[in-house]
Amino acid sequence: GVEYGTGPLGIGVSVSSAFAHAEKLQGTDKKSFFLMGDGECQEGQVHEMIENAYHHKLNNLIGFVDYNKVQLTASLKDTLEIDVIKFFEGGQWEVIECNAHDFQDIWRALGEAMNATKPVVIIGHTIMGQGSDFMQPAGEAHDPAWHGKAPGHDDIAADISALETTEEEKSALEAFRKKHVTWHPKHAQYPAKLSKTNVNPGEAIEYEAGTVTDCRSAYGKALLDLAKNNKQVIALTADLKGSVKTDGVAKELPKQYIECGIAEQHMISAAGGFSLSGFTPFASTFGAFISSRAKDQARVNDINYCNVKMVATHCGLSVGEDGPTHQAIDDMGSFLGFYNTHVIEPADANQCDRIIRYVASHFGNFYVRMGRHKFAVLTKEDGTPYYDKDYVYEFGRSDVIREGSDITIAASGASITEALKAREELEANGGPSVEVVA
Repeated sequence: GVEYGTGPLGIGVSVSSAFAHAEKLQGTDKKSFFLMGDGECQEGQVHEMIENAYHHKLNNLIGFVDYNKVQLTASLKDTLEIDVIKFFEGGQWEVIECNAHDFQDIWRALGEAMNATKPVVIIGHTIMGQGSDFMQPAGEAHDPAWHGKAPGHDDIAADISALETTEEEKSALEAFRKKHVTWHPKHAQYPAKLSKTNVNPGEAIEYEAGTVTDCRSAYGKALLDLAKNNKQVIALTADLKGSVKTDGVAKELPKQYIECGIAEQHMISAAGGFSLSGFTPFASTFGAFISSRAKDQARVNDINYCNVKMVATHCGLSVGEDGPTHQAIDDMGSFLGFYNTHVIEPADANQCDRIIRYVASHFGNFYVRMGRHKFAVLTKEDGTPYYDKDYVYEFGRSDVIREGSDITIAASGASITEALKAREELEANGGPSVEVVA
């Protein structure tokens, strides 16, 4: 019954907003609800979600904040004092307050929220432990004694006995439960990893021998072709559509393009939500950001067996002008330990085209990395493209680019071109016979 399991604070609200956004894209106004604590509003990702939900006019998104003014280690005021009401008002959401110990008042607030013209949040004023003789005093004092601690059996028994509930009342309550609680969740079912999906991969684009281009441009062209052939393929970007080459989708298929602004964490979590709503999302930004700033969000997508295609550009050292802050040299290692995320680095524009079509049409999270610089497409000994029209990409398979008998150079991505240069130089000077494996 849990469609997406969260844990790290701030992630769930982004996923919920994506569920709401997906309904909009599919032509419905089905509501999406999220529940969160007041301390959770301190997370930066919550700010990102609030801005995105308002910008994309998600009037079918309804949130509920448990405003008890207590968080894990201390009161809200002593930990990091924020005004939760102004927090959402500043994001231009509709704010409805209620007494969350009064079911009728909650019902009244929900009724108002259902008719909202923009994202709406219900601020539920509560006292932690309300109604419990031994818990309520701490809640009234904004003491976190019961925030992360379960009461003991003796404490619970004492509270229950104080209610003086008769056996007849207990039986009536159980009868009510059996009559109205009829839904029972089923175990989640996921496609097998790397199994084929219903995405049409289309026809590959072949780049001729001698072509000098970058993999990111090949990615942009393949993505646009996929989006044209599959309405469920969408592109998400964090204010970098020109740099990561998703601008083609943005220009030609604006309904399949989602601009998230400078909000990488929200973008990756939202992509997880979209993938569980029938879409095949491609989320793109620089490798330095997607593998560090949004790694937690990618990790939780991995745990939830999502189907997100993360494509990162500007990886490695070829983005030298931007300095070390933008040089992603540890990004592959960030994802190699994930169970349901597959790491790929294309060797040239031709293989990049095939890889993008492969990840779109196979289930699972993927991290595809590429640099910014341009280089020539790889060729065979006879000068024809190595990854030609007959090439079919297979995840995990290595390719022998050049045969040799003395030394093997194993390389990936753009470094394969450098390995070939090293081979030529060694053999030209009477050196060893060099094998190059990609």
